Amino acid sequence: ILAANGYYPMVYSYSWYYENVIGPNKIKDYDFWLASYPRIKGTTTQKYAGTSPADAQSIVHSDRETVTNDQNVKMWQYTGAGKIDGIYAGDGGAIVDLNVCYIDYPKIITEGGYNGYQKLHEHEYNLACKDDNYHHEVCSCGAVKEGSERKHVIINCVCSCGYEHHFYELVDKGSYHVERCIYCHAEKQVTFSHSYTLVATETEHYEKCACGHIDETSRQAHNYVGGVCAICSHKKADSGCVTSRKEGLGTLTCCFAAFGTLVFIKKKR
Repeated sequence: ILAANGYYPMVYSYSWYYENVIGPNKIKDYDFWLASYPRIKGTTTQKYAGTSPADAQSIVHSDRETVTNDQNVKMWQYTGAGKIDGIYAGDGGAIVDLNVCYIDYPKIITEGGYNGYQKLHEHEYNLACKDDNYHHEVCSCGAVKEGSERKHVIINCVCSCGYEHHFYELVDKGSYHVERCIYCHAEKQVTFSHSYTLVATETEHYEKCACGHIDETSRQAHNYVGGVCAICSHKKADSGCVTSRKEGLGTLTCCFAAFGTLVFIKKKR
């Protein structure tokens, strides 16, 4: 029940009950906290009576194997008659239970997320795109590895983090056009209807899309009204004169009439 509710449980027992009822090595899923008080040989006096927590370090190594070899025993209560400054019995005797612990329970409980603590874990980082310029290493918990930010290295339009960078151009597909990368030829999975703009030449006008597609049904000769096409506003070529002067010849003016006749007019100086 305790484990199911997020607590770190352990089993507390004294040595006789542990040896004769529970049985060493029979409960593997939980740690044991064992009370076992060594006696001074030939007496009933506790060997560690009157000791303090400051003595625990030497006790850890001296008598553990005489208590139990069961590796599930993680805490040993080695006396029920220890002493701690400020705690006294009525007659001034020592009355404190003292224990040694063989593992770091505060670390296990806090980092494991037991007893109400939020679980910590060892980050497992994977390369991930940060933005259009950089990638970094990110854990599934959202933690970002310090110093992992690097610029994208684009090879065949793709970075090792998965970021893609393409250079698209419009490609005519007949009744529609698509965007296609000029390097890897990847196409966007989106089609576009042609968007036409009226284009004029000297002889005609027609509708042309930015992808280069021409609507052949739109080709028409210019319809000039007053020298300007009524549809595309193309101006009809006007007549004009070019004047040149040559020594001894005076001035020659070359005029191009709208109807195409070339006329030379010679002027005296």
